[in-house]
Amino acid sequence: FDIGEQAFARTTFRALAHERQRQGGSMTTPFLLEQRESGRLRLIDPVTGQVLELWAFGPDNAQAFLAFLEQPNPYGDAEDVAQTATRSNEP
Repeated sequence: FDIGEQAFARTTFRALAHERQRQGGSMTTPFLLEQRESGRLRLIDPVTGQVLELWAFGPDNAQAFLAFLEQPNPYGDAEDVAQTATRSNEP
């Protein structure tokens, strides 16, 4: 993400990556974004078992993640994304 863009998504990924790191989990396993039959989105971390029901954060914030389902990942593979999220969390 560029500076100032996708603040909710950026913060969400940072929090999930931080929890993985805290638990000593692998940073190379991708997060899973699932759209349920109801249309609601869930962000799942298969490493920590965390599940975020994105609709609970409001429609605008959930909509920010919907874009990830509609386009290829411009940021590289899961390892690149996880490393970037972790680096941006460092002091």
